[in-house]
Amino acid sequence: MRPWALVPVKRFDQGKSRLGELLDGAARAALARSMFDRVVGQVLGGLVASGELAGTLVVTDGDDVAERARARGAEVSLSAGVGPNRRLGIIVDEALALLTARGAEAALVIMGDLPALGPDDVRALAALLAGHDLVLAPDAAGTGTNALALRLPPRMPTRFRGGESLADHVADARAAGLRLAMCERPGLRFDVDQPEDYVLLRAAG
Repeated sequence: MRPWALVPVKRFDQGKSRLGELLDGAARAALARSMFDRVVGQVLGGLVASGELAGTLVVTDGDDVAERARARGAEVSLSAGVGPNRRLGIIVDEALALLTARGAEAALVIMGDLPALGPDDVRALAALLAGHDLVLAPDAAGTGTNALALRLPPRMPTRFRGGESLADHVADARAAGLRLAMCERPGLRFDVDQPEDYVLLRAAG
């Protein structure tokens, strides 16, 4: 069972707005592109090339993201962005439905702002699917979900909505009787959302 990787990414010029007190728009876009290149191009691209992943699907509302994704070997699904009554979870669920329709058996949903992500982090996330139906990777605060792995078709909707989705994912999984596991690794925990995250990123070099 080779999973697909699914990466939801907002258009680069609209990303990382919470870093506005530290970075101007051009710098925030450059940071978003840099993290995207690592996650999609280096890490996931390498795992697709080695045959460990079936492919990478980037779902985005930005032509700039789509162009960069295709240049790095990923497939693209253009989607309306987050807006009123349209949270990130709905966008992810739509993309999971596309993968299911194509015959995919499993998917890894991975956020595009994980600057420390490595291939072994992705392998660990996928490996836990061997004995579980859903695997959650919490953020550093223990409240958000930076990645998840699930068997397809999904037996519950995803609850991505910023930094407070973890408890919702856990509650829904238990209500659905799913076998649940947690994957807590530094490369999956560290995302760059808040100014203090960017300070840590710069300190790490």
